Amino acid sequence: MVYDKYLNTSTKVKFGFSVAATFTNQTAFNNYASTILAAPAFEPVPESKTIFLPQFRAFNYVAVGVKMVVPIVKNLNFRLEGYGFQPFQEILKDEDNKAAFGEDFSSRYFIGSGNLVYHAPFGPLSMSMNYFDSAEEPWSFSINIGYIIFNKRPY
Repeated sequence: MVYDKYLNTSTKVKFGFSVAATFTNQTAFNNYASTILAAPAFEPVPESKTIFLPQFRAFNYVAVGVKMVVPIVKNLNFRLEGYGFQPFQEILKDEDNKAAFGEDFSSRYFIGSGNLVYHAPFGPLSMSMNYFDSAEEPWSFSINIGYIIFNKRPY
């Protein structure tokens, strides 16, 4: 379930929020790798879909986010986004490389993103700085020309 909404405000600055939730009765697979790969992922920003972030995967979770879009000049916007991810039980790896589940609501993770987006006649140009809580490399910087488009998952 995902709900994404921008609010109508009298200012040029647009504010929005997002709520996402996943509830499944899926159980662990034979090992940690297959379990974490099969778990639903929370990927609110395009760059989060380009890297593997196991801490943002869980069979049951709730996530909330806030967004702000500030027009700078014609066709140039600054976007700022922040998200909190709350798994009901984090998927952990035990000493036998099996999936284990953490205590209920024992961990939460955050994503932050700042973007400059220019809407050119041929498509968007963007520069992004992202923060992914507890990632091996928590900070990422990217420059994109055009849209980041993904195929649907096969299942």
